[in-house]
Amino acid sequence: MSMTEQQTVQIEKIKASCIAMGDNKHLTRERSFTEFKNLLKAFTTEHSDDVTDQAICQLESLLTQNFSAEGWEARHGAVIASGYLFEAYDRPEFRDNFLKNVALTVLLDEEFRVRIAVGTTLH
Repeated sequence: MSMTEQQTVQIEKIKASCIAMGDNKHLTRERSFTEFKNLLKAFTTEHSDDVTDQAICQLESLLTQNFSAEGWEARHGAVIASGYLFEAYDRPEFRDNFLKNVALTVLLDEEFRVRIAVGTTLH
């Protein structure tokens, strides 16, 4: 099932808020996380499971890229967003990938805030 233009625009907004969670300003990261949760909740409530699955896959791909970003803020944002996805819309493939390939890497991250976020997400 292909997405409509409106759905694509909504997903791009969700992705933009996800990217903004990696901003270097704390307040921007906090606001972006709130926006991310609200947009994703509205999207998943409004659309079918097939469309929601497509959107979640796109988000997971974006987050996976951000786990290896140069700036700690992007890695931190990716971990926080992943934790929310695990709670709100748990897909075993993404969770398993996170646990097997990502968690151990970012758990040893040089930035303590990233390590704390990983611990919170794994909890």
